[in-house]
Amino acid sequence: IGTESQGMRVRVCRVVVYACIRKGYLKQSQYPFGRGNDGKVKIKKGKSRKDEFISVTEIKKLMSFVAPDSWRKSYSELVYQSINFWVFSYLGNGLNLADMVLLEWSEYYFQSGESELKFIRKKTQDTTDEDIEIIIPIIPELKTILNEYASTPELGQRIFPQILNGETNEVAIKKAVALENSNIRDRVQVVCKLLNIEKKVSMTWARHSFATNLTIAGVSERYISQ
Repeated sequence: IGTESQGMRVRVCRVVVYACIRKGYLKQSQYPFGRGNDGKVKIKKGKSRKDEFISVTEIKKLMSFVAPDSWRKSYSELVYQSINFWVFSYLGNGLNLADMVLLEWSEYYFQSGESELKFIRKKTQDTTDEDIEIIIPIIPELKTILNEYASTPELGQRIFPQILNGETNEVAIKKAVALENSNIRDRVQVVCKLLNIEKKVSMTWARHSFATNLTIAGVSERYISQ
C-alpha cells in the first residue's frame, strides 16, 4: 500500500478513536496518535499537492469562457454550471462539494443582512475537539452564481438542492457528491483544454488554488491555515 493510501486508512482509524473517546470507551490519555518523537503513531503524509492549483489569471479565463456554437445548448448549460460550482468552491474559502451540497439558508445568513454564509467543514467535523465555523462573504461574483443556481432564500432550505435532488440518506448523498465531483472535473477539464490551460483541474484544485493564491498574495500562512 502506498504512503497516501496508508495515511487515508489510518486517518479513518483516528476518526473511530475520536468517537470512542467522546463516548467514554477510551480515555484521552489512550489517544494513540502523535506528531513529534513521543512514541505515538504518526500518520504518513502523501505527496504534496502544492502544484495542484491554477492562477488568478487562469481562473478569470475560466469564468469568462464562452461555449462553442457547435455544442448542444443542454451540454453548454451543464458546463457553465460546473464552472460556476468550481468558482463558488474557490471563492467560498475552498469549501468542498460535500460542504456545498449541505449549505443552507441559515438564520446567520439573514442576520448578516444576506451578506454572508456560514458552514462547518464536514471533513473535520469528527476529527477535531470543536466545530470550526467558516464564514463566506458573499462578494459580487458569488452573488451572481447564487442568483443563477441557488434556491429561493428560505430559512432551513438547501442552497443548491439540485445536486442531491432531495436525497437525505447518507450513502445516497455520498454517491451523489462523488458523481457530481466527477462531472465537474470532466467538464472543467474540457474547458481548460480549450483555453490552453494544461492542467487536470478538479474540485480539489479549488481548495488548493484558494490557499496557494492567498500565499502568493502575501497572506500569512497562519491565517490561511485557520
